[in-house]
Amino acid sequence: MSASRSKLVNPVSKWEIPQRLVAIKAYGWDWMNKFGLSMREGADSLHQNGCDWVLVENRIDPRVIRLHDDGGPQQKFDDRTWTAELQNRGLRVLQTTAMFFDAAAYANNLELRPVNQRGETAPEVGWYRGINPTDERYLSWKIDKICSMVEKTKPDGLFVSFFRFPGFWELWLPSSDGFAGTSRSAIDDYGYDRQSIELFEECLGYEIDERDLESKRRAISHELRQEWVAWKCNTIYEIAQRLRREVRSVKPDIELMLNGFGLCDEHFDNAVKEVLGQDLRLLSSVFEHFELMFYFQIQKRDPAVWIPKRLAEIEHDLSELDHKPTVLVDLQAGAEYLDPIYKEGERAQRISRFEWRAALQATAATSANGVLVYSWRHLLTDTASNGGFTRDLLAYKNGDFEAA
Repeated sequence: MSASRSKLVNPVSKWEIPQRLVAIKAYGWDWMNKFGLSMREGADSLHQNGCDWVLVENRIDPRVIRLHDDGGPQQKFDDRTWTAELQNRGLRVLQTTAMFFDAAAYANNLELRPVNQRGETAPEVGWYRGINPTDERYLSWKIDKICSMVEKTKPDGLFVSFFRFPGFWELWLPSSDGFAGTSRSAIDDYGYDRQSIELFEECLGYEIDERDLESKRRAISHELRQEWVAWKCNTIYEIAQRLRREVRSVKPDIELMLNGFGLCDEHFDNAVKEVLGQDLRLLSSVFEHFELMFYFQIQKRDPAVWIPKRLAEIEHDLSELDHKPTVLVDLQAGAEYLDPIYKEGERAQRISRFEWRAALQATAATSANGVLVYSWRHLLTDTASNGGFTRDLLAYKNGDFEAA
């Protein structure tokens, strides 16, 4: 049902890993359109502010997510030139792909829309449009697009985001005063479309002895639940292997980073594994680097408690590996999900400097290799208002935030 863990061979990164690594998600075009930076000036800014690795988007395989629609680059821009400007300053550049998120493909291909355990097609909520990961036609098209992007931009690495079964995890919230939180039963499990169930049956080696899809879904949700979770995790793992082979056929030295989660095993009954299909122990044999999203304002969690707890889990889960992946704590530097549609849960309207420093302090107290900041836009906004987030980031890098 799943890959034998005893046979996993973990890839070894050839990159030099700084002691307090600082990486930044340079998504969108605000750096150019709003702050007026050219490609050269943008690369200088990132380098001067202590960035070691930068995650960028491109126009070949665009990361089209409309939380902040900044209209695309409004100055002279070229994907390869931008990559080279950053590399010339000693930064590692990871091009970003949104593996199972594509609003246009979702809109134009009904078969890509995920189906839950009740046979319902996923509703369109906010910006999120998750893609069914078992569709072979989509997979071939997407991997070809990624390989073309890698060949043309020549990055050091590939950041694989939205690499999972669908789920709008940003809306899964803990309970708080006056708010009941998200129950596990309220979280839909996706992958119950006909083609996915047929693939699951092929993996089982027999057809589920039920009369119709509705009955099959009930059997999967109950007596076959353990096998189903193993199949989902192995499906994501096998796609990761395939993606790695294909991109390394184009650029043999490219390294891969996984878009992972800060949610702990106890959060929503291990929904990261059981719903989203991410098993980090399996995926460590494919990815040299992990980033874990600790979006504490979005998720309404205390970073000082949350980060050390999850990092301890990760350290335990990966303790038997000969070569451990780089682990980055992904911190948000600005408040998100403030539109009325996301009002439930009453998220904080801003991230204070106290909270930001607490998150950096918590990270310094763990085995994490460094931090990844979401996003450059937030840091530029903070700097423009004479805030201290970038200075704190440099202080973390220089060791001023000592482990508690």
